[in-house]
Amino acid sequence: MKTWFSIKAMADVVHVRIYDEIGGYGVKASALTDEINACGNVPEIHLRIHSPGGDIFEGLAIYNALKNHPAKKIVHIEGMAASMASFIAMCGDHIVMPENAMMMIHAPRGVTAGVSGDVRRFADLMDKLGDTMAETYAGRTGRSKQEITAMMEAETWMDGNECKANGFADEVIPAITAMARIESKRIGDFSNMPENIKSMISQKTGSGEQERLNGIRELFGTFNGRYNDLAISCLADSGCSVEDARERLLLTMGKESTPTNKTTPANLYYAYTDNGNITGDAMRQGLNARLGHEQAERGNPYAMMSLFDMAQASLTHRGISTGSYSTRSQIVNAAFTHSSSDFTYILAGGAEKSVNTAAKRSASGRKKVHCQTSMRHVVLA
Repeated sequence: MKTWFSIKAMADVVHVRIYDEIGGYGVKASALTDEINACGNVPEIHLRIHSPGGDIFEGLAIYNALKNHPAKKIVHIEGMAASMASFIAMCGDHIVMPENAMMMIHAPRGVTAGVSGDVRRFADLMDKLGDTMAETYAGRTGRSKQEITAMMEAETWMDGNECKANGFADEVIPAITAMARIESKRIGDFSNMPENIKSMISQKTGSGEQERLNGIRELFGTFNGRYNDLAISCLADSGCSVEDARERLLLTMGKESTPTNKTTPANLYYAYTDNGNITGDAMRQGLNARLGHEQAERGNPYAMMSLFDMAQASLTHRGISTGSYSTRSQIVNAAFTHSSSDFTYILAGGAEKSVNTAAKRSASGRKKVHCQTSMRHVVLA
């Protein structure tokens, strides 16, 4: 199963790597903290970070687990520690950064809907989260909470030397020439990202028939065998492009997504809060509700959307105009193919839940199926 962390325990030291989005691939922070706790009271933990951030509450859990561990924590920023990744880095007793590595801090972001009371409660939650983060940054750096809050509100990016000058790092080492590349849709949510950080994003290339076959395999590979018959049909049809395959897949999934949870308790309040991909998170919950895996959350505008409307919304959220597309198919294809769209991952997550639900109901006792997205990965430069 693909995950965003790895842990290697040795006799007297534990090496922890956080590469990619925190809380991604359906892997919770508890999986990381459980593994760390299983290592026992080792004297030293080396935490290596190269991440664009992720879920706030998952990040808080990781920070608290590491901060409260009795081991000496040495944090290495190996390229980028943005958003909640920079917050986790504050658990370190000693933080090391190359000159050309980057750290970013910003204020929590979120979206909600509902009556005025819902919006006020959500604003209070955002303020509390921002205060918690600012106090932690201030405590580690020695800067005032007011200074930190201003830096967070401005979305501040700092290289190694700037981090040391501001108290976010203790040691600066020479610049590294080869950094791991990250494919993350969350990166598109940052407004002040330096160009050298943008260059860490990798894209795949191909040509001709092999490109068509690879593209279709990759498309269906995210659904872990759920649509094998359709995949085989698309692969065998030389006239079926990757775009055609996406349209066929969406039509098939659309037939499966009959709304089942149309009602929401009047007293249920829900807000989507993290450091980036809020629309994607809300859309993911809405799709799961339509597939019958959970109840539609109050205030989630995507809970009753069709798959086409979700595809269109995923583009609009990323600032991509759909006015230039003449057909619904073109909009759907763009949602699948655009480099900053989360649409493929959202559908893959819904399919995974359907597979796992079916497996649990089966008397054969099959093991849980995990969806492994090949399009979000780490490539060593």
